[in-house]
Amino acid sequence: VGELVAAYRFLRRLEHRLQYVEDAQTHTLPRDAADQALVAAAMGFADYGALAAELDDHRAAVSRHFDAVFAQRGRGEHELSALWSGAADDQATCERLRALGYREAQAVARRLAAVRGAARYQQMPANIRSRFDPLIPRVIDEAARRPNPDETLARTLDLLEAISRRGAYLALLQQYPQALARVCELAGASSWAAGYLTRHPVLLDELLDPRLIEAAHDWPALRAELSATLDAIEPDMER
Repeated sequence: VGELVAAYRFLRRLEHRLQYVEDAQTHTLPRDAADQALVAAAMGFADYGALAAELDDHRAAVSRHFDAVFAQRGRGEHELSALWSGAADDQATCERLRALGYREAQAVARRLAAVRGAARYQQMPANIRSRFDPLIPRVIDEAARRPNPDETLARTLDLLEAISRRGAYLALLQQYPQALARVCELAGASSWAAGYLTRHPVLLDELLDPRLIEAAHDWPALRAELSATLDAIEPDMER
C-alpha cells in the first residue's frame, strides 16, 4: 500500500504541475524541451531525465500491484458478474435485479446494456477495461444497499463513464471497497453532488485519497475539505 500511496501522491503532484504549465486540464507529458525543464524544476528535479526516471519507477510499482490484484480476478469473481458480462433486459436479469431491490428492473438492465454497448466502452484499452469490468457488479451490489438503488446506480454509472479513461481512479475504487461505498453513498444522497463530481472529477482526489480511505469516516471533516476544494476551484460559485 505504501508504494501505491507514494505513486498516487507523485502522480497527483505531476498532474497539477502539468496543468499549470499548459494552463488547461491535461495528463500528457510535454514534448517541448523548455516545458519539460519547467515541469522538472516544479517537481524538484535537476532535469527532465531524472523526473522521467522517477515516473517510470512509480509506473512500474503500480503495474506490479495491479497485476497482483487482477491476477486473482478469475478466482474472486463477484457473484453479480453475470449481470454485467451478459447485460441484457431478459427475464432472468430483471428478476435478479428485482430481487436485489431495484424498482425499475427493466430500465436498469437496459442502462447496463447501453453502457456495455456504448462506443466509450467498446473503445476502452484492454488495461482500462480490466479495471472497469470488475467494478460494475460491485456498483450494482453497493447501490442495491441504498434507499434509492435505481438513482444511486444511474448516477454512479455516469461518474464511472466520465472517469473511465483515468485508470488510477478505477484501480483505487477496485482495490478499496470502502472508497466505492463512499462514492455510491454520495451518489445516492445527492443528485447535485453526483453530477458535480461527474463534471469535475478532480474532486475525486479528495474522496479517493488513500489516507482518507483507510481512516475512519469523518463526514463533517470531509464536507469541510470538499468545500475548501470547491472554493479553490470556483471561488465565485454560489452555494
